Amino acid sequence: MFSTGGKRMRESGERGRSPVLDGIEAIAVVGLCTSERRRYAMGLARDRGYVFVPAEQTEQGIDAIDRLVDLVGMTAGVHGFVLEYGDDADCAEIIGALSAAESRAVLTDLVCVLDLACLHSDLESETRAGTLVGQIEFASTLALLASDASASTGIEAAESLVAHLASEAQRFLLRD
Repeated sequence: MFSTGGKRMRESGERGRSPVLDGIEAIAVVGLCTSERRRYAMGLARDRGYVFVPAEQTEQGIDAIDRLVDLVGMTAGVHGFVLEYGDDADCAEIIGALSAAESRAVLTDLVCVLDLACLHSDLESETRAGTLVGQIEFASTLALLASDASASTGIEAAESLVAHLASEAQRFLLRD
């Protein structure tokens, strides 16, 4: 995983404010299918009791995320964030930004949401294929979505490709 350590308290004099809890867990969620990615990210946030941050906010950059961590870090009972990233998210940049020493969020998981029914068509587009392969390769967790109507041979082929690209990632299949 991406965890860089436990939660730390930043001294109040260091930032000129009251103590802020550092190291609030952040789970990044990427994927090319906007509706499926958002639904998954919102459900994950709800299930864990984390704050959901939509792609529209994460696109504002790490400074916006750090301000949110500062604000929420002063709120009792909040233990983490689920950060949704847009279709063109660069996973290396996400990992770098959330692993930087000055970041107060601690990246604990990078989830790639894949709709297996769309995988073949996504791979036919050169631009989408490059983004998709990068998201799969950097993911520590893969949420593979398959409708019950999908052909099982197509799902097996897609799962095989995904397993090849991200052999170390934790994978689980979600059915509609």
